[in-house]
Amino acid sequence: MSDVGKAIQLKEEGNRFYQQKNYAGAEGLYSKASCANQKVEANTATAAHNVGAWGLWNNSIIADPKNPALYTNRAMARIKLLLWHHVVDDCKQALHLDSHNMKAHYQLSQAQLELGAFQESVESGEKAHELCLKHNDKSLFNITSQLRKSIKARWDDMERRRVRAYTELEQETRQIFQVSKSEAISGTASEVERNEISEEWDSKISRIGEIFEKARPEEQKIDLQPPSWLLCPISFQVMLDPVMTRAGHTYDRQNIEQHVKQHQVDPFTREPLYLSDLRPNLAIKEACQAYLKEHGDAAEY
Repeated sequence: MSDVGKAIQLKEEGNRFYQQKNYAGAEGLYSKASCANQKVEANTATAAHNVGAWGLWNNSIIADPKNPALYTNRAMARIKLLLWHHVVDDCKQALHLDSHNMKAHYQLSQAQLELGAFQESVESGEKAHELCLKHNDKSLFNITSQLRKSIKARWDDMERRRVRAYTELEQETRQIFQVSKSEAISGTASEVERNEISEEWDSKISRIGEIFEKARPEEQKIDLQPPSWLLCPISFQVMLDPVMTRAGHTYDRQNIEQHVKQHQVDPFTREPLYLSDLRPNLAIKEACQAYLKEHGDAAEY
């Protein structure tokens, strides 16, 4: 059997193991894990188990190394096994072979999110979303949901960093004042003067706390009520890809497309509506992107 034929056979066998939730076996079969001169008996569970164990530490695709689908299939199994670094490796290899591979961008976004690479996860999710729209792929709902998670996680991470920096600034300011207080007291011989200086600096330190407390509400203010015109009338979420119907109503693409496929009518007017009738609402899209950049917490509002 040729290497390509062998790859197809192992891929189909891997698909079967994946459907049976034998992810380790599927992962190994997708790896086409045979040692250089050792034949793989892909039709036995024992061989699949051994192949899986081999695949966990070997990232090479033996039979057909230039087929990006084999890397994304293996990444799919590795996602189930929570092998996030290996998922990244597979996705990057798939994208090296095909930079427009939607599935690879989508899986890469998932792995990057789990690994805490939030900005990279958003970027990968946006590429997957763009390709999904371009090819009118049925995965729009899952890809859009992943992108929302990434945007929200990026915002949460930025918020944690900001709050931590704010808290550290307050603590450092208090410490500076405490040091200044100690230095001022140590240079004074009179106990009366030391008490006066101590009270003066305690008052300053207290005011520092008050200043930070007054500033904190504005610094940490979170708008939990996005403007209604940014929300999809179907999902009530801030839109990622707003499109407009012939009647002038705007929806998030994933929601209106799902509705049209089921009902083929405008949700408001109840008049016939087809996917070909939808047009991008670029002005609203720009406003939504600007809002989410400043209020990423609203991505899953």
